[in-house]
Amino acid sequence: MTLLLVAAPTYLLRCVKPTSINDLARHRLVVMRSNTSAQLFAWEFAGKGGSVERLEITPHFIVNDPAGLLKAALLGMGICQLGSNLALPPIIAGQLVQLLPETMVRSRGLYAAYLSRRFTPRKVTLLVQALTEAFAQLK
Repeated sequence: MTLLLVAAPTYLLRCVKPTSINDLARHRLVVMRSNTSAQLFAWEFAGKGGSVERLEITPHFIVNDPAGLLKAALLGMGICQLGSNLALPPIIAGQLVQLLPETMVRSRGLYAAYLSRRFTPRKVTLLVQALTEAFAQLK
């Protein structure tokens, strides 16, 4: 999963499209908060030499789950940093626009956790295989 910076076309009609990370300070930003720590998730961007830069942002709207973040983006509430697993289908459908693609951060893992590999029910094995195939198509 890769974090993508996205906004709805309706939002971009009302605002000047950002051309750099610094431009984000002049936009409405929708951010996700951790349910366990209540801290905002940091926005990270690719820096020079493969480094990762964290951007201090002032959110205009805060949600507490990825589905809420996606909904806010689709409603044109502002710019969001959203996982590619959620962002790519609406980007392909023209419902979201990817912004600053050159600033994408390295991919992050997406994991399936289950009790035992040795005694895994066939249903769980099939589900993990199906999810692996589905997410591989979103790269």
